Amino acid sequence: MTATLTEIAKEKVARFTRQFGEPHRLLAYYAALPLILTPELLNYLRNHFLRGAEVPWVAEADLLLSELCRPVGYEQFAFATDVRAYLIGEMRQRLGETPMEDVARLLIRYVHQLSRTASPSSRDGLQAEQWSAMVFLKEKREEAVAEIAEAFRDHLLPVAGSDLNWTKAVPQAELARLVRITDELAAQLDEYPDLLNYASNVGWWLTKPDGLAGLAKTARMSGSVVRVAGVELPTVVAEIKKTKPRYVNVTSKHRDHTDLQNVLKHRNRIRTAKYDRSNDLPCASMYYSPQPNAPTPFRDLFSGQKTEGPAMVWLPGGIFMMGSPDGVGNDNEHPQHEVTLDHYAVGQYPVTVGEFSRFVEETGYRTEAEQGDGAFVRNKGSWAQTKDASWRNPYFDQTDQNPVVCISWNDAKAYCDWLVEQTGQAYGLLTEAQWEYACRGGNEGRWCFGDNESDLGDYAWYSKNANNQTHPVGQKKPNAWQLHDLHGNVWEWCEDWYDGEYYRNLGKVTLLPDLPLTSKPQHTASASEQSASGSASEHEQLASENPSGPASGSYRVVRGGSWINVADYCRSAYRSGFDPSYRNDILGFRLSRTGPLHSYPFTLGSTELEKPAVPAFIAGLRDPFTDGSESPAMVWLPGGEFMMGQDDSPYDDEKPAHPVRVDAISIGQYPVTFAEYDRFCSATQRKPPDDRSWGRGERPAINVSWQDAMDYCDWLGQQTGEHYRLATEAEWEYACRSGSTTRYCYGDDESGLGDYAWYSKNANGQTHPVGQKKPNAWQLYDLHGNVWEWCADWYAGDYYAQLAGHSQHTASASEQSASGSASGREQLASENPSGPASGSYRVVRGGSWLSVADYCRSADRGRLDPSYRFNYLGFRLSRTGPWRSHPITLGAADLPGLGAVSNRDKQPQQASSVAVENRSHEAQTKPRYQDYQVFHDSLASDAKGGEAPAMVYLPGGTFLMGDEKGRDNEKPVHAVKLDAFAMGRTPVTWGEYRRFCEATGEHWPEWLEQGSQYHLETGKSDHYRRPGISREGLDLPVVGIAWKDANAYCLWLSGQTGEVYALPTEAQWEYACRAGNPGRWCFGDDEKQLAEYAWYDKNSNNKLHPVMGKAANAFGLYDVHGNVWDWCADWYSNDYYTQLAGHSQHTASTSEQSASGSASEREQLASENPSGPASGSIRVVRGGSWLNVAGDCRSAIRNRFVPSRRYGDLGFRLSRTV
Repeated sequence: MTATLTEIAKEKVARFTRQFGEPHRLLAYYAALPLILTPELLNYLRNHFLRGAEVPWVAEADLLLSELCRPVGYEQFAFATDVRAYLIGEMRQRLGETPMEDVARLLIRYVHQLSRTASPSSRDGLQAEQWSAMVFLKEKREEAVAEIAEAFRDHLLPVAGSDLNWTKAVPQAELARLVRITDELAAQLDEYPDLLNYASNVGWWLTKPDGLAGLAKTARMSGSVVRVAGVELPTVVAEIKKTKPRYVNVTSKHRDHTDLQNVLKHRNRIRTAKYDRSNDLPCASMYYSPQPNAPTPFRDLFSGQKTEGPAMVWLPGGIFMMGSPDGVGNDNEHPQHEVTLDHYAVGQYPVTVGEFSRFVEETGYRTEAEQGDGAFVRNKGSWAQTKDASWRNPYFDQTDQNPVVCISWNDAKAYCDWLVEQTGQAYGLLTEAQWEYACRGGNEGRWCFGDNESDLGDYAWYSKNANNQTHPVGQKKPNAWQLHDLHGNVWEWCEDWYDGEYYRNLGKVTLLPDLPLTSKPQHTASASEQSASGSASEHEQLASENPSGPASGSYRVVRGGSWINVADYCRSAYRSGFDPSYRNDILGFRLSRTGPLHSYPFTLGSTELEKPAVPAFIAGLRDPFTDGSESPAMVWLPGGEFMMGQDDSPYDDEKPAHPVRVDAISIGQYPVTFAEYDRFCSATQRKPPDDRSWGRGERPAINVSWQDAMDYCDWLGQQTGEHYRLATEAEWEYACRSGSTTRYCYGDDESGLGDYAWYSKNANGQTHPVGQKKPNAWQLYDLHGNVWEWCADWYAGDYYAQLAGHSQHTASASEQSASGSASGREQLASENPSGPASGSYRVVRGGSWLSVADYCRSADRGRLDPSYRFNYLGFRLSRTGPWRSHPITLGAADLPGLGAVSNRDKQPQQASSVAVENRSHEAQTKPRYQDYQVFHDSLASDAKGGEAPAMVYLPGGTFLMGDEKGRDNEKPVHAVKLDAFAMGRTPVTWGEYRRFCEATGEHWPEWLEQGSQYHLETGKSDHYRRPGISREGLDLPVVGIAWKDANAYCLWLSGQTGEVYALPTEAQWEYACRAGNPGRWCFGDDEKQLAEYAWYDKNSNNKLHPVMGKAANAFGLYDVHGNVWDWCADWYSNDYYTQLAGHSQHTASTSEQSASGSASEREQLASENPSGPASGSIRVVRGGSWLNVAGDCRSAIRNRFVPSRRYGDLGFRLSRTV
């Protein structure tokens, strides 16, 4: 018997509960109301509603990665419709209406907060989220219905009054989105059957072949309107027999889950809202305007103007066969091979005379023809280079609508660069692969329409019909993707260098060349060719991803043929090339554009997702204790630059004001309270401090010395596994100011201080419970008054003058340098200052209940003996490192996927020495592990117990990264300093990874993925069978997984162990690989020894091998050379080392000139914990594999792949914070 959707949803929820427990189910209830979940929102819901309900932080990740949710965008997740409806119904039955209404009200506030800074592309999503909350509130439901009806009206009235053509895709997309939203909210809208039926009728029309045209026709023919929630809408009649559907009534007192099935039966008509592909119209999406399953036309606006750029068509990307099959075409078109492309946009027409003219008029640009000897043109029946020939005068008549000609490759690039400046978008020339993919329009024939040459005249201006000149664009038929003039009219410049052997050479490349664009050659094709069993299926799967041509050459590719060429030259696969400076009357160009379409947020692809803005803060964060309770509330701050000090202060120690930059940090939301400190005293059997009979509980702890505060931080770190400490003085002022530059966090007016602080005028001679006054802009309380707060730093009255003097010296050095870069100028700000190296007093900040207003200023500096205890003296926590519940804190700039730690928060330069000084418990200053110790973390019971993969503790240090004798991307060699970390002893094995797949039911390797052609038992390809991969090979490195799969494993392992696992940064990887050896390999420079340490092309026999089969390096790490490439956390940039070295050299030059340069300054010459570029489209891989030659297995070798790549020589190794 077939299970109903209700039963399926019920079973999914039951499975989830069996796996994780009732607290996880409770979290799922509260998470069901939003249409879209983000990690931030889920954490907000848990902290707001489920504090004390024994719902662990890891439940958030468990829920988002479970079968109940699916990813729908960058850090965005959604419940399946049936699951969401089931959870809402069950929540009402078990918890009642009140909790649901509370969630709805919180969600509305959350949306309002986000909408203040929302981009236009995200407003549709926020609108849908707000409607989903409003319908759960009786007082808001009718308002939501009216807004939805108004949205239908706004999109339908233009449709009802106009004839539509193919280009009117956006109204259909918006209507489909509204239909999906209404359908999703049907259970809460049963009081409004008119709206539900109206949406149903619109949805029915959108499923028909004539789509909007039919909808418009019926609306015009009816000529009447219908009132829905007081809104007049054009009448829409569906040509079906309708019955009033029944819905789950969320507002009623008596319901059961059988009613849910009636909702889902109704939804079967419109829930997927798929459209006929023959119409090239999009599929519906509930949250955003939907992603097209076919090309979508658009134009970018010029910045600051109402004018538009050239017409473009967005292509969703895909896989196609590039080149010509055997027996067709020229040698340079063979072999035909599979190519995978990411989404991109292509010019709907070649660039026209009118478009190019605008560029020239605004810039004064002169083409190479105009600057030089003219261009080759056909004049009086023959071709010749003619001095006065140019784009303005091609020696035939033209209009602004003709394609521009007599344009060199360099001229075309200049136009693209100008267009980038005008629109802010990434315009360029098409790669050769992009051009052919666009030209074919899904057709594998000789031309875009097939193989019948007699039809070419319908699509192209060529030798038989062009009458020896170009013609206005768009006069011939477009291809299936609405692109015109790809055959004939003008040859079109492409980005790539031309090489007649390029297609053949793709199969021989073992390592990516240094190309400016993403590229993934078929690096195992040569091995396949050597195999006697090589079959066609092997060649089919060797797909190049986003190829961009040879690394260098003499000619640039041109494609498409022209008005003078015969039909054969106009074929889709035909290849030719010209010198980049060549210009003639048959040569023009067409645009490419990468990046998302802001009117279509769905175009944010996996490799180029727009990153959300880093929030100013994330409040209410808490670490779990080992017993399941939670630590004090913290606020994560992303780091930044501010002016520290106050020039108009009466106190010299606050002068001069000077720029300071601090890294991301978490700060206590309140001073540490008695309740929190007493727990520490009880656990450590120390005497609790006196409270002066004022009360304990939520009042700030007082009578604690600097050492007492440090001991509490150490204890808290042991309880949570995180790094707690006191804030540096710079971090404290940065947090207190919260972006302000005034005397207090809110402004300069002292009369407002009473709203924010307990001080001498209102405190009545004692402390007060924390959090009773207003917070600052970053939700931090009691930074002014209540208690002075210890900081980590030693105090020196002239410390600011020392810092400012160092900055001024750096500035003067920069001014003397003609090559001073932006990165050099940024160094004028002191980075993470942590006070003098020694002293007699420690800094205190903030003032207290006893202080006058002046002592409570943001810049005021106090100092006390570290042993001092008094009733106005307390402390506030600081914490370094990311929050697992908030992936956005896992790196401030590039925001990698879940689980990756890409930009670890650095401690201030001297914070470590400060933190251990004068501690009474020497054992607390020792590392948890011995240097190079092998250890295993324990897995939680839901992973069936056992141990995590073996890790090796590495103490950290400074090393030289790169190889001056290596490739350009390995230069220059530069100093890198790393904190201590742990590295996987071996690559992760299939046995270790399998446990993760079985626990989650996801992220299976490609060779066990259901339906994959590479499946070991059911697939046709033997790509994974040939190198010896099998289900039983538990000690083989796991391969066939993408970067996101490796990343997901790290997140899962973090949840199972309570530790922070991630992929290693590129710097960590090379440090671990070298193991102190500066040679080409971990053992030195003698290639003959490599076979003792690595499985590579000379000894692997073209097979993967079990880990630990070769010798370990000096750190005890195996397989760092060969066997498998290891994914790293970093984005890849070819010139990243040059950027790092330039930054270090600039700092070095200023330090050398400074007579007062200290040891801590000199240490900064090394890059500290580098984590790669802030963004990119390809990820770093390291180490070489069983397929590679010795040179590709060197310690310094840098390779890169697109994150989606899965292959038989690509695995990963773990990193772990310690």
